[in-house]
Amino acid sequence: MNTGVVTAMVDYPIGDLVAERVRAMGVKPFYKRFAHDGVTGPNLATVYSDRGVGVRAPVVFYNRSNEAAGRLQPGDFDWKAIFTGGVRWFPLRRHLRALSPTTPELILEGMKAAKAAGAVTSFDLNFREKLWKIHGGLAGARKTLQDIVDHVDVLVGNEEDLQKGWGSAGPEVAGESKLDPTTFFGMMDRVIKQHPRGSR
Repeated sequence: MNTGVVTAMVDYPIGDLVAERVRAMGVKPFYKRFAHDGVTGPNLATVYSDRGVGVRAPVVFYNRSNEAAGRLQPGDFDWKAIFTGGVRWFPLRRHLRALSPTTPELILEGMKAAKAAGAVTSFDLNFREKLWKIHGGLAGARKTLQDIVDHVDVLVGNEEDLQKGWGSAGPEVAGESKLDPTTFFGMMDRVIKQHPRGSR
């Protein structure tokens, strides 16, 4: 399938490595480029993870310090040119909306352009509480996410994403409890009532 990526890119060796992998996978890039100053960045986010041992899950550490994507703002991309090629589906990257005060406006700009071009828009809530702590906390997250969801056709999220990130009522689930699937279907029905356009 023809695929593209709209994102920030940093002109330094790590950026070169990422860009090479994007090309190798046949993905068409649309980059907003940033120069690296050698001291403060900006940087591409890095993720460190071990493999876990036995029943212990992997330990994952994210470093998003001065991430280049956090510098993105409305007007950085020529959406008309991007969608001229006949884009059919516009999925939103999960964490972009929480990186800075400017990224939610950029997301809305892209979503509106996608809808104007006739593309399906999708959004994975994938709520990350740590990322929102410096940008309005839980209340700020819910306001931002609800504004974005108004422009979304396909909404993806589990019960925690919907309860914490969107404020939707749902089941209390404990790690040792037996799951009752009917409670989750009920939650999906409530989400659809709140967001009639969403199909999932």
